[in-house]
Amino acid sequence: MVVGIIAILLGVLSPILLKAMFLARREAGCRANVRRIAGACYQYAFASRRRFLPIGGPAAGFPDANNWGNMLNGNPACLWLLVKYDYCGRSTFLCPGAMNDRNWEAPPLDANNFSATNFVATRGMSTLSYSYVSMCNMPSWSAKLTTKMTAEQLEPTFVVLADQNPRCDPGVTKVYDYRDTDHNNAIDSANVLARLGSTVKNSLNHQRTGQNVGRVDGSAVWMTDPNAEGGDDIFSSKSSGEANGQRDGDSPTGDTFLIP
Repeated sequence: MVVGIIAILLGVLSPILLKAMFLARREAGCRANVRRIAGACYQYAFASRRRFLPIGGPAAGFPDANNWGNMLNGNPACLWLLVKYDYCGRSTFLCPGAMNDRNWEAPPLDANNFSATNFVATRGMSTLSYSYVSMCNMPSWSAKLTTKMTAEQLEPTFVVLADQNPRCDPGVTKVYDYRDTDHNNAIDSANVLARLGSTVKNSLNHQRTGQNVGRVDGSAVWMTDPNAEGGDDIFSSKSSGEANGQRDGDSPTGDTFLIP
């Protein structure tokens, strides 16, 4: 009798336990990616006396209001510098969760950027599934950009990247409303929003359960909501120029805004 009950319980619980173990391994794999990229940002900042986080890219100039989502010369191109100078491999930038839950795959890459080939059409073709702190050129502090983003001036827990911002699409220069979860430029129904609850603000990479977050000191943590220390929403900007990819110009080291 007891053996029979145990057998039934094992039959019921085994799929649940196996799924939990699978998700835990996948989450850990993503966290390892995030930790490696955050550490690479730190190493990049202190190599050759640069002092500042990756900014710019293979193409000339810095991310701005018109190109910040662009893979070649926008905010993603800043991270490409880590590949160019051998701090990270290309595969590090593709989250295991995005591959499994979102059916993302890595399209062919050229030598200069993360490709987002046909992303809008297929909603699944992008090598980059992490968002990086906005490096958009803001008029109020563009002249002091490199000094205001020096690694030693930032708090160790300052967030530099995380699982992809649910309000953005790679390669697309647009910040969607949290409540527009399918990015069709319309607020979702009350039923959809009620079903998602507070998880509506989490990354899609892990079924909206949370996101892995990389900090400037090279550490990585799992967060069940997008609020970093001090309540700063890493997927929203305090700046009125949020739609242009801008962070708060008055406090560039105190406002984390990860894009795209």
